[in-house]
Amino acid sequence: MCSSSLIFADEDVPPGESYKTEQHTATATEPDGSWVGGYYSNWSYWRGGGYTKDLSAIQKAAGSANYMVYAFLGITTNKTLRDKKPLYNGVTVLNDQQQGLPGTIVDPEALAQKIRTGQSTYCPAYPEDASACSESYAITYMERYAKASMNRTILMASVGGWSYTQRFNEFYKDYTADPKVISRFLTSTENWLKGHPQFSGISIDWEYPGYGHSENQEGHEGEGKLYTEMITQLRIMLDKLGAANNKRYYMSTAIVASVKKAKGQARQGVDWQKVAKNVDWFDLLAFDLHGEFDAGAPKDQAIAKSMSGPDELQEVIDYYIQTEKIPAHKIILGMPAYAREMLVADKPTDSNKQGYRGNLQYPVFEGYAEAFKNAYYQDNPNYFDYQDNPNPEPYYPVGGMVDFTGAYDYQCFLSSVTGGKATNNCLTLNKMDNRGALGQLPPDELTLSYPEPEIAWLSGNEKNVAANFDAAPSSGAPYPAYPVFTLDTQEVVKEKAGKLVRANKLGGMWFWELTGDALKSPEYSLFLEACKELGRNGKCLTD
Repeated sequence: MCSSSLIFADEDVPPGESYKTEQHTATATEPDGSWVGGYYSNWSYWRGGGYTKDLSAIQKAAGSANYMVYAFLGITTNKTLRDKKPLYNGVTVLNDQQQGLPGTIVDPEALAQKIRTGQSTYCPAYPEDASACSESYAITYMERYAKASMNRTILMASVGGWSYTQRFNEFYKDYTADPKVISRFLTSTENWLKGHPQFSGISIDWEYPGYGHSENQEGHEGEGKLYTEMITQLRIMLDKLGAANNKRYYMSTAIVASVKKAKGQARQGVDWQKVAKNVDWFDLLAFDLHGEFDAGAPKDQAIAKSMSGPDELQEVIDYYIQTEKIPAHKIILGMPAYAREMLVADKPTDSNKQGYRGNLQYPVFEGYAEAFKNAYYQDNPNYFDYQDNPNPEPYYPVGGMVDFTGAYDYQCFLSSVTGGKATNNCLTLNKMDNRGALGQLPPDELTLSYPEPEIAWLSGNEKNVAANFDAAPSSGAPYPAYPVFTLDTQEVVKEKAGKLVRANKLGGMWFWELTGDALKSPEYSLFLEACKELGRNGKCLTD
């Protein structure tokens, strides 16, 4: 990822059926049903025309987030050092002086900035230099956001995320060979917090202990026990650090919205009750339940379904609260500030409870993924290993947090969502983000519909999806399919606030990720709607 200058608001700076649960008596420092939080990615400042995604307009309208999570820190592993993989836009990490020894946490964005500008080749906060690579531009922005909330917004740093999950898998392998890597992890985490005094906690986003990126648990045995131990040891470390600094340090963890996987994690050694005792809250990853990836198997006759349908979410909420005895107020419902695209064979007028009918697999797409892999990932230093089956139709600006999986900012669809009242909201990518160089604009005419009050769709009426890279089969020719987008709108936020958060007495809502919201038209902000529904007196934290 590329460095750039930031633009802030005030100045430029350099680079289903519910059930009753026991009423929880809230304190000022734990979720109580009114919390609204979100993530802010460390790549946000350079995507979107080379300036930061400024949240100040939404903050002024809605109040501030209860917590904001910096995404993401990674863990150095033996494989990381051995493979010498490039970081953002070809910045290569050459040795352990740059990423630290295995087990060390490191900020890849800050490290890339330092190497790129020649300021430093030493970055990790281990063992003695707590200030090394102390800031990325996104961290600077987050600190200003917190200051605007009178420092009542809790700043967290998340270790992991989807693209760094393999590092957790490798971390476990390193741990089995050398258990002291967990001590190195704890020490480097402590030093990172010491070097960032505005931050008050750590979040673990391991997707997922016992699984990795697949449905198969083979080869992941033991990860659940390490995850539980990691959480336990982090709590001990944070409490000691807090006592020494007279400061409250928080810990959270992201958890899967799948009963099957949560049960599987328990079989692999995740002690959910022990984890719940040690974390302050759970960020439920209550989205991405469905997508174009459902069409990955040739024999799959999957239909387009909502990526965050309430019935499936209620099932997993029931599991965590009723079976695993996780306190309801510690679960915060994840909300997507983006749309996820799928392709359907039939004109999207025939819908079922979840969404639009239509086979998601087409013979004409055969060979697309392999061609994409060959064109973009093999022997190309600017990309990571090919992992996810790409959509054949990423629009411009192309979505996807780290890949081509058809995720697009909510703000890019405001014209369709608002009936044309909000226009020109989609921030433009530039050459720094080479993923968007060949994309096409989203369709101009999309129809908004609600199969259920908690499920929103945007659908196109033309087969206008074209291949967008030279090596694609039938490059430039429209595919025989209609685009549909599953997303959350302000109406969906309102419904979920009542039927999922309040009905289950959850701790609140959080958004992935905040910069996808209605930055230029805050009156249509999803965060704003959550604050109206859950915040005290219709707002979140205020001055």
